[in-house]
Amino acid sequence: ALKKKSEQYLTTLEASRKEGAALEQEYIKQLLQAAKKLKLKDNLLAEDALARVLEFDPENAEALKLLDEVKKSCLFPRWKSIFMGSTMDGWEPKNPSAWRVENDKIMVCDGKEPMINIRQQVQLENNFKVSMEFKIGESYYNLAGTTAVGILLGHLSDSDDSVAISMIDDRSMEALHFIPGKPPEVLGTNPLPKGYRKGEWNRLQIDVADKVLRAYINGESALEVKVKDKDIFKGQMGLWVQRCKVGFVNIKYLQE
Repeated sequence: ALKKKSEQYLTTLEASRKEGAALEQEYIKQLLQAAKKLKLKDNLLAEDALARVLEFDPENAEALKLLDEVKKSCLFPRWKSIFMGSTMDGWEPKNPSAWRVENDKIMVCDGKEPMINIRQQVQLENNFKVSMEFKIGESYYNLAGTTAVGILLGHLSDSDDSVAISMIDDRSMEALHFIPGKPPEVLGTNPLPKGYRKGEWNRLQIDVADKVLRAYINGESALEVKVKDKDIFKGQMGLWVQRCKVGFVNIKYLQE
C-alpha cells in the first residue's frame, strides 16, 4: 500500500512539473512575441520583456539575439527614462513638501494649491516625445476652482515662453501658451477621449514635431495644436498639479 501511494504521489508530482514547464514556455513565448512588436516602438519595454525571458532561460538564443538587435539599433531613437521609481534624481520641485516617492515606484504630488510645479533637468528641443502614466486620486476641488494635471514644455521661467498641456477636472484636455507679462493664450481644447479611465492609471504621450504638438491618452488622439514658433517647445520639461493628488510612473522621453 505504501509503495502504491508513493507511485501515485510521484505521478502527480511529475504531472505538476510538466504543467509548470508548459506554462513557463508559453509565458516565454508571449514575452518574445511582445518584444518583437515593441522593439520598433519602445526599446525600454522591449528590453524589459527580454530581461524577463532571460530570467527563466539565461541561454535563450532568440532572446539574446533580439536583445543584441535592440541595443545596437541605430535606426530608431531610444526612449530614456527620467523616472522609473525609487528616487527623484534630476527633478527640481518648486514646492518640495508637496512631492515624494511612494512604494519606491510612484512619484506623488499632493497639491492643495494651484500650479504645484516640478521641473526636470533634461533639455528637449526640435522633435521629441514625452510619455508617462498618471493616476488622479483625491480631488480638492471643493476648496476652490478646478483640478488639473499636466506637462509644461519650454524654458519654464518667468521671462520665457512655455506651453502647458493639461487635463481639466477629468473632462477635457487643454493647451495653453504662457507669455511673460500677458494672459495665457489658449491654443486648443478638446474633451478627453473615451478611452480615458477616471480614477485609474492612464498613459499620456506628447509628440512634438516642428510646430505641431499632439497629445494622446491611452493611445487615442486627445489634442493637436500648431504654434507659430517651434522654439517655445525648446527647453526643460516639467509637471504641474492643481488641487488634487496625482501619481506618476514610467516617465520617459525620446529625442528624435
